[in-house]
Amino acid sequence: PGWDVVWAVPWQVDTSGGSGASLVATSALSGIEIPMSLSCLRNRIGFPIRRLSSSRMSAVSEKGSKAERAREDAESRALPRPPIIFHPEYSIPWPEKHRFAMWKFKGLADIMVKEGYVQSQNDFHVPELPPDEWFLSVHDASYYREFVDGTLAPELMRRTGFSNCPDHQELVKRTKLEVAGSVLAARLAIEHGLALHLGGGTHHAHSNWGAGYTCLNDLAVAARRMQIEGLANKVLIVDLDVHQGDGTAEIFTDDSSVYTLSMHCSKNFPFGFTAKSLQHLGHDKSDLDIGLDIGTTDAEYMAQLKENLPRVIDEFQPDLLLYIGGVDVWEGDALGKLQITEDGIFERDHYVVESALKANIPTACVIGGGYDQNREALSQRHSLVFRAALQAWDELSETRSKHNPLEES
Repeated sequence: PGWDVVWAVPWQVDTSGGSGASLVATSALSGIEIPMSLSCLRNRIGFPIRRLSSSRMSAVSEKGSKAERAREDAESRALPRPPIIFHPEYSIPWPEKHRFAMWKFKGLADIMVKEGYVQSQNDFHVPELPPDEWFLSVHDASYYREFVDGTLAPELMRRTGFSNCPDHQELVKRTKLEVAGSVLAARLAIEHGLALHLGGGTHHAHSNWGAGYTCLNDLAVAARRMQIEGLANKVLIVDLDVHQGDGTAEIFTDDSSVYTLSMHCSKNFPFGFTAKSLQHLGHDKSDLDIGLDIGTTDAEYMAQLKENLPRVIDEFQPDLLLYIGGVDVWEGDALGKLQITEDGIFERDHYVVESALKANIPTACVIGGGYDQNREALSQRHSLVFRAALQAWDELSETRSKHNPLEES
């Protein structure tokens, strides 16, 4: 209600009925009018949208012919680039030799500015500290409070890998902000069709314990927030980190509204630990777990992805896709065990985003894991998911523009 919009597919939307009224989507090709609610409009007629001023919308409506409407809209033919989310406090002071590369977030943001994906650091969408209720929708209240307060039992803090961090409250703040960034990415993806988060992928965080350098589960919170806010009913989480998304799987066990797909190395964390202190690991099941052999190559990897992802999308019919493009699948990653090249990572990421966009599924991308002491190389590798996503977006934009009869003379 109150929006004046034209979709970048051949439909015109009449919102003159006002708040609470049905909308009417009119096909510019056939003239067919379809009354529908705002909630189902997006799924019926595709992505993405361009918002126009009231005066421009009136001009488009009054002129009538396809040629005139195309000329009126010519200057906004190109679709805007998807929003990119980042907060400067993702990277906090950190031990130089710690395995978790806390510096990579800033390094990635610097690359996005340097290479022109955004004009400056001021052009990122910046998340704000979220309320406690966001986390309590997926995490146990006692665990959450003890982590925030710094009173978590030592053995539980050791599981996270962060027991020796310099400043616990700085860790808590940046963890909350990173979760908020993924929530913002999900929200902006629903609005724009695609959103890119320079962080996220904290998939080892369970409902009542953390692990593997993760304490609070960002995509679990994001999925639940979109459902609570009425922006999505069914959420698909596609996790292509080299490690299984065990925490996400546990949180959404027996929840049919969130589908968890994890494709990972079958003989890597969290599997294969026999020590008594680690027997809590390796028991969680995603809706679909695809375990890959050590040494899996690009061709084998893509064959598995292409065999399974289209089927899951077709059967589950999600309203939103949350994607973890972890680069620890790379052949030289310190914690990997697969043999995926950087070209293979790019192909993978492009395929996932292209598949989602072609199916009109709004998609939020997060970075996931990556372990390399070469700072520049790791930051560049993490940028692959955004390069691939933006290429897929531009290609689809161009295709739809060519086939949009509103833009034909």
